[in-house]
Amino acid sequence: MIQRFRDKLQGIIAIFIVVLISIPFVLFGVENLFIGGASQNEVATVNDTTITELELNRAISQYRQQLVEQSQGQIPESLLSDERLRQPVLQQLIIKALENSEAQNNHLTISDKELDQLLVEQIAFQENGLFNQQLFRSILGTLGYTPATYRQFVRQELASEQQRLGLLMSNFVSQQAADKQLLLTAQGRDFYFIELPKSLVEGQVVISEQSIEEYYNKNQALYMKPEQVKVNYIELNSNQLASSEDISESELQEAYQQYADEFNGTEQRLAAHILVEATEAGVDESKVADIQQRLDAGEDFAELASQLSDDIITSEDGGQLGYSNGDAFPPAFEQALAQLQLNEVSEPISTQAGVHFIKLLNISTNEPTPYEQIKDELLTDLTNNKAKQRYEELYSELEDLAFNADNLLDLAEQLGIDAKTSDWINRDGGAGILSNPEVLVSVFSDDVLKDRNSSGLLDISENQAVVVKIADYQAASLQPLSEVGKLITAKLQAQASTNLLKEKAAQLQTKLQAGKDIETVAKEAGLQWHVTIGSTLTDNTVDADALSLAFSMPQPSNQPVWQTTSKANGDLLLVQLNKVDNKNIASFSKKERDNARNSLVQLGARQQYIGFQTWLRSNAEVVIANR
Repeated sequence: MIQRFRDKLQGIIAIFIVVLISIPFVLFGVENLFIGGASQNEVATVNDTTITELELNRAISQYRQQLVEQSQGQIPESLLSDERLRQPVLQQLIIKALENSEAQNNHLTISDKELDQLLVEQIAFQENGLFNQQLFRSILGTLGYTPATYRQFVRQELASEQQRLGLLMSNFVSQQAADKQLLLTAQGRDFYFIELPKSLVEGQVVISEQSIEEYYNKNQALYMKPEQVKVNYIELNSNQLASSEDISESELQEAYQQYADEFNGTEQRLAAHILVEATEAGVDESKVADIQQRLDAGEDFAELASQLSDDIITSEDGGQLGYSNGDAFPPAFEQALAQLQLNEVSEPISTQAGVHFIKLLNISTNEPTPYEQIKDELLTDLTNNKAKQRYEELYSELEDLAFNADNLLDLAEQLGIDAKTSDWINRDGGAGILSNPEVLVSVFSDDVLKDRNSSGLLDISENQAVVVKIADYQAASLQPLSEVGKLITAKLQAQASTNLLKEKAAQLQTKLQAGKDIETVAKEAGLQWHVTIGSTLTDNTVDADALSLAFSMPQPSNQPVWQTTSKANGDLLLVQLNKVDNKNIASFSKKERDNARNSLVQLGARQQYIGFQTWLRSNAEVVIANR
């Protein structure tokens, strides 16, 4: 099982290096170098576990990259947007959280020693066959992890892997069942078949008007037109409200001045630290005391960081973390850093990551970026902010006015925005936003459809909402014969053609039963015929319809058996099954039998694990935050 863990860990690291390394670092931020950094918005809670916006963004980026690689860039960009991927990825994270929680409840874990050994063995962290701290910290830094948080992540992954393997490897299939499946798969069948194309009876089928009318009258339920509506709707979309033309030069200059003013008196502090990492057993207080004693004795801070800091990402640089303007690190860390004089070292400071000795290395005053270099960014921000503000204003007004509005078109004109009227739609939906399931449920609700109220604002996404109201209504009705007559004619013609072909097939079958060979019978009728010898159920070189029928027919005894089947294009096949070659299980090697059994075990295991995930989900308390 340890080897399976090694393989799993190699896969984990490969995914993160290949995929997550391409995610903009801004998603992670310096604050994520510590447990307990700036809080993240919650998108869901799963029992006692929180899924944050940051975690969801990471997972969406990873999944998008996987889709792009698997499709070799052939998936349209519209299918790769955050909004498209958000819900399916969030559901995956929910299942993952449930699996991790269940593994923890079952006390599944891996020892610190074994975990460390697995990490140093990974090729991704090695150079010339040896573990390289610089490479290790570089990769983890790119991914936004400290050794502590990364070890926690890997420990959790491997615990879930133990659980998964335990379930998958517990599935059992008897050798008898496996042998039965193997024999069925290996069975060979000899059969002939004759093709009777629908063109054979074309021109022989004439459908009378009386037949069409009789069929129409007897099957009116098939030709009912569903109820339909036209709707007026107002769609708010902040992206459509944004326009850079609305931003004046004076507004840009004012925004730049506000930006520049933020730099006045603002300083950044360059921090270094020595970390004594928090473990499951707590913080090693003797190590903390030893570091304090050696600092008091005047030993070099950078040397001690290199020798003793548990943050191997920074230890080789003397513990140097980088600059902070007061919000990059956890509050307790920032508070201590702000009180230090240049080159002063703090007392031991506790955070969730452990105990830190902090040294102030430098104080720097920021300078604003020149206006011309930041103008485009300011323009984008102002445009988006103005669009967001306008969106919120319109949202609030629509929320108040739409419910009692007699006419959404008038309301839209009053608010200075666009309203639209749809074509006729039914419960299957229409184009654009009217294909959204939530919108359709509202349109055909009693409140909107029967009482003719407006829907109220429906949130489609964080920056998109819609309100709908019925503009016109058509009840379900019987389509007139003039509209469906051609459909009925085509159906009756197809049925009549099939019946004629079956009559011809029956005539051919009578000749075959009388002893004539199939080649003679087919040639006399001017038809194509085929010979299939020893074909198996998985044979893809034979007509699929003929193969499927041949393997559903009873085994022949003294003479062949015959049956017909219709193809989707209207042609008919007459199949003559001559022989069934049943294999003896003794003719298969042990390896073949084992492979057949293993295939069934794996199939059953996958189904079993899906059932386990379903059980976890049905017994969980999951709350998804409103956006």
